Amino acid sequence: FPGERMCFCPYQMTGQTFRSDMLPEWRYVQDPDKFVKEGSRIDWAEISAVTECARAFLLQKRDKSIRVHIPWCENDYQIDHSTPEGQAEYRRIMDQCAAVGVQYVLFTPSNLKLGPLKDCRDAWKWEGCLMLNLGQKIRKGEWVPGKNAIPAATQSALDYAKTKNLKLLAYAYPSLPWTQDPAWMEWQTNHGKQPRGYLTVDTGLRSFQDWYTDMLLDFCKATGCAGYSFDHWWIAYKGKIASPELSSTYQQWFGARRVTERLREKMPDIIVDTRQQLHWFGTWTWLAGTYPHPMMSDEQPGSFNAICDLSTDRVNGARQRFIAWRLMMRDFCPVEILPGFITHQTMRSDAKRTMRRDRYRVRDWDMLGWKYNLLSSVATAPFNHVVNYVPARDFAEFEYFSKADQKFFRDWLDFTDANMPVLRKVRPITDQPMVGRCDGYAAVDGDHGFVFMFNPNYRQMNADFTLDTTIGLHAKACVDKSFVLEELYPVKGRRLGKPGAGFWHYGDKVSLAMCGITARVVKLTPVAKLDAPQLLGLPGTARLSGTTLALTDVSGLCGTTKAFTVVLPDKKKITALTINGQRAKTAFTQKGNVVTCKATFAGTPFGKAQALTKYDPKFAGKTVDATFTIPQRILDQLAARKKAWPVEYTDDDKVAPWAAPDRLLLFVQIASPHTKLPSGKSRRHMPMKAESVTVSINGKSRPVLEGFNGVYKFVPRSMLGMYVDVSDLKANTKYTVKVTLPDDLKPGQFQGLFFEHVENEYTQKLK
Repeated sequence: FPGERMCFCPYQMTGQTFRSDMLPEWRYVQDPDKFVKEGSRIDWAEISAVTECARAFLLQKRDKSIRVHIPWCENDYQIDHSTPEGQAEYRRIMDQCAAVGVQYVLFTPSNLKLGPLKDCRDAWKWEGCLMLNLGQKIRKGEWVPGKNAIPAATQSALDYAKTKNLKLLAYAYPSLPWTQDPAWMEWQTNHGKQPRGYLTVDTGLRSFQDWYTDMLLDFCKATGCAGYSFDHWWIAYKGKIASPELSSTYQQWFGARRVTERLREKMPDIIVDTRQQLHWFGTWTWLAGTYPHPMMSDEQPGSFNAICDLSTDRVNGARQRFIAWRLMMRDFCPVEILPGFITHQTMRSDAKRTMRRDRYRVRDWDMLGWKYNLLSSVATAPFNHVVNYVPARDFAEFEYFSKADQKFFRDWLDFTDANMPVLRKVRPITDQPMVGRCDGYAAVDGDHGFVFMFNPNYRQMNADFTLDTTIGLHAKACVDKSFVLEELYPVKGRRLGKPGAGFWHYGDKVSLAMCGITARVVKLTPVAKLDAPQLLGLPGTARLSGTTLALTDVSGLCGTTKAFTVVLPDKKKITALTINGQRAKTAFTQKGNVVTCKATFAGTPFGKAQALTKYDPKFAGKTVDATFTIPQRILDQLAARKKAWPVEYTDDDKVAPWAAPDRLLLFVQIASPHTKLPSGKSRRHMPMKAESVTVSINGKSRPVLEGFNGVYKFVPRSMLGMYVDVSDLKANTKYTVKVTLPDDLKPGQFQGLFFEHVENEYTQKLK
């Protein structure tokens, strides 16, 4: 690196260490707390020092987020953009992108007139989608940027994008059999081999690098595209495929860096999305780019191990946090280039393993999982919002995706820009995401910031952290200050106080109760001088009238009892407490200017990830029995969802458990739902079978279904678990369920029985 950019990073040990050797994602261990305490350790200060060194070499300094949509995640390659129908369908994608706050759209539909499938020369048969559909013609020298006119279909997409304040990105494959200079492929042709597939140009040659970079720059100028998503870039040719003419692997790697650096130098604001193979080679490879591959593998649902969760967006959110933790803690990746990943990629192949190029799986929005997924990405990668599947190709999904949901999406992207000086400091505050624990991230600057906590389990758990240097608080900035935690999600505006004490102080330990499969986002700020009572623990407003403390607009989860605190501006004695106009039914206590009490809210307890069983880490039995009653309001909730989202799903659509979210599902959750091979080898990719589980309700056997993130059984690593559709059950009726479990489960591997597709409901009515 240039000498003038060398730096020295002094650091001081903080005492906060993390386990540096990661457990493979979502592999079950009986005692996760014990696991994270064992093994090799690394100090946060060491991580920070090396990360700061990498940050010093970033070639782009940004203070705003990049918002990129990747439409291949809704299978846009199935759209033929040469037709009026294809152009209309693609415009819906751009319309939805604009509505949720996206800035850039990667343009990857087909155009069978400009890029016929039969003429593709890449290993993946995607060449017709490259370079705004001009990839084949550029490779063959039939279209030269700046010399030839832009085809009408491509120009129409560029023009329409501009009307929506969007810019298009081009998909680019460097490793193609480029015909412009035969010398680039002599390492193959001199030995009688035909360059094709993965074995094409030698990207370590400087002449290729110069030509390719100039061509990319000319293309941007000619079309107005905002940059590139690079893929199919093979920079590690060696071994048996190598020949004497081939550049060294170092030359190939350096050449890739040189191309991205020249692009950044010539066009400082260009988008440089670097995927295979560049994402395999570490942080020093990515310094000129915008971000590396968001999932560090592939977005396709069969490309990574899935957590046991029936929502594809929650599965992808968990994977994204797992990768973000690895990139921060093991690759020392600065947050400015750390990739986010929002929503998912839909399945491309059908139940017969046929990759479909007709209009397939266009109806795949995960209505109940996408917010969790969005927050996962915002928490870990605020600079790079890589937005994947959006509800657009299916007209019903496009029509019924509400204005409120569009605003929610847009507001959280805007949140990152509004708070970027603080979010630049984001860091993990727990060990890796794993089954059996909550995981969290903090972005704190001095005495204020944000904490993001996630529970990837269906079981309710507590998320714990301390208000000190472990989340980034500066001790000197916190002297003599009190703090309040204001919830931004899921209950916006609820203030969280220290139980029985009111406000928090430096060094306090915080324990947030986390509902299953949910996120909580809190804002940490110093308390200003009080001029009115402050209600903590419940949403609502507190007001003093003489010696009566009146709380209004107070709400809580149906059927729950919640303790709360009110901090008064002085020590005035309170003689009465009312909640939503009713006198408090529980006696309150007052100590100084702090009033504490409890409120019990009307209704029967039944909420998100409602559990029918209590978790036992020692349980290794064969059968489970439970009883339950479904409140009428839950069936009303499902009916209301159907009315708000009247999308009609086919039987094939509903093989995905997240589809048709008005169904009521019963999840038999087993961590690491894979079985041993007969030889006793790895359990990783052999999913348990539905036949290994039986479920009966009131003595009647129910069909057990298998859930896969890849939808179908032939994607074994994406196994989510077994579930039963219980949408036919009636309200206010007592049911008994009996479940038999697979043989050979480890103690605690059975996580419990949970209802899926139920959301929390709040009420202002008191018992």
